[in-house]
Amino acid sequence: MKKARSQSSHVSRREFLMGTMAVVGSAATARAAAGAAKEVELIVWANFNEIHRYIVDLAPKYTQQNPNIKINCTLFAQRALDEKVAVALPAGQGPDIIDFASTQVQPYIQYVQFAPPDAVSFVKKNMPEAAFKECSTAKGELHTFPFYVVTSALFYNTEHLAEAGLKEPPKNLDEVAEYAKKLAKRDARGNIARAGLDLRVAGGGFGLTEKFWVLAMEPNGVHVIDKVGDKWKAGYDNEAGQKALQFYIDGLYKHKYCAIDMKHDAEAFGLGVASMFCRESWVVDYLAKNAPNLKYGVALQPRGAKDWCTLAASRGFAVPKVSKNQEEAWKFIQWLVNDENCATFFKNYGWQPWRANVDYSAAYKERPALKTFQDGLKTQGYRLYPYPQTPPAIEIYARMADRLAAAFKRADLVDNPKGIAQVMSDMAKETNQILADNNVLAK
Repeated sequence: MKKARSQSSHVSRREFLMGTMAVVGSAATARAAAGAAKEVELIVWANFNEIHRYIVDLAPKYTQQNPNIKINCTLFAQRALDEKVAVALPAGQGPDIIDFASTQVQPYIQYVQFAPPDAVSFVKKNMPEAAFKECSTAKGELHTFPFYVVTSALFYNTEHLAEAGLKEPPKNLDEVAEYAKKLAKRDARGNIARAGLDLRVAGGGFGLTEKFWVLAMEPNGVHVIDKVGDKWKAGYDNEAGQKALQFYIDGLYKHKYCAIDMKHDAEAFGLGVASMFCRESWVVDYLAKNAPNLKYGVALQPRGAKDWCTLAASRGFAVPKVSKNQEEAWKFIQWLVNDENCATFFKNYGWQPWRANVDYSAAYKERPALKTFQDGLKTQGYRLYPYPQTPPAIEIYARMADRLAAAFKRADLVDNPKGIAQVMSDMAKETNQILADNNVLAK
């Protein structure tokens, strides 16, 4: 009996030791597997300060959930990023992710990786059809993952309007001009001390043309380029295009409710030296940080003679083919636009997410002006239009910006319809030449 007990005890100890070794071995294997996980550094090139802050702020949270992933985000000025991409991608270089407008991707379609099925499914399930269509090829291949939409609205200083006896924001461009004349203030020497309506009159790149297009062209029924079949032609060498330029010239030199040589844009509005201006939702975040006591409202873009509308341009993320971390890049991109992060993005960074199926009530409570932008996506009769989806579009807008900036400095264009017509005609010839150079000019 003793011997039997001894044998039983011996076997138990042996089994115990074997079991212990198995546990230790399994733990070691798990540690080795964890240690062997691919270490990845995702390189991101950001175009806007708010996007850069968003990614940098959220990166630690993502790394905590994915210890083998490191996020490295670099901010570039818009024109600098355009130039960098133009050199890098054709040379087989570049980051893992680029913060880009869908139209900006057009010249580089052959250098970007189309989204995998799970990313395509996410977009189709969570975003409007317009977002998917704008960010896809004619065959339905998603080249840019849509994140936020660039819409414009009218910001107005409520105290300035009350001071001028104006009870509500202007509804159309004629009222905008009338309001602007009443709101403008001048100093003792006649110089403008406060713009009634701040006009975007300077700044490089296609943004200058964009603001002119959104405020004065599209509402009056004129497009930068018109699609004819599968090709394009300049759409503004006409009376409506001339009236768009006249609107700016009159504001600067005839009615004098704005001036070239003064502060402009969000800074001017935040400082109270501009009573109204049209811009995107990021301004709400800017004002919260830089002019927290400013009393203002936001209204949908004013109507024109032909239409009530605003730009709805998709911006998001593209993954270059040169990236060696495409799978990780697409996973990170989808994480950036999940419910929680989208709500945080809108509230704390200002740009307007494309996703409508997210609870933004916390954003509206803290920053009520944001709701106007989201309402614009579903307001009956308020037309949303994208950038024209053709490779030379950005070049066309950039070259127009140079010509517009020069025209805005010409006081001789006041009451000079022939001069204005010549400016628009010369500009349209250049637009058509760019289209011809890219083999997309309609005959």
